[in-house]
Amino acid sequence: MANQKKPTQERRVKDAVFVYHASIPSPVDPDAEPVLVERTAYHGQTVDLLSHDIERGERHGAFFTEEEPQAGEGAKWASQFDHDSLVQWMQRTQPSTQEVTNLVNEDPDPKQAAEKMLAAERESSGGDVREDLMAGLQAIIAGAEAEHDADSQEQRGTE
Repeated sequence: MANQKKPTQERRVKDAVFVYHASIPSPVDPDAEPVLVERTAYHGQTVDLLSHDIERGERHGAFFTEEEPQAGEGAKWASQFDHDSLVQWMQRTQPSTQEVTNLVNEDPDPKQAAEKMLAAERESSGGDVREDLMAGLQAIIAGAEAEHDADSQEQRGTE
């Protein structure tokens, strides 16, 4: 079974973000078994999924069904989603601290993404926020503010 691709099925992502696995040829030995790598799909994106990701996603309602209206292509970044969508996503998928901070760091506006994720975490957890997530998101916000302040000072110095 070496170097055979695992069977996949297409699904259209309804969640703001869905983390899944893709089977790719081994980068070390092309004749070896394929390896699994983590990928991220965003709302409205259609992706090929392995059976374990389909089961997990369907259990949490992460995909559009044929009965549901198929909304147009959605936002890609956390900073583009409204508060309620992020709260629902957090409640449904219960992302890890690492998944949330990775998404925020990939966002073109990490400060806004961190602020939105922090607010969504507060609501989705009923106020019982994960301390490590809160600390990570607050560090991203502080870093973005410090970078903005440094840019502002630099611009004043060139005038």
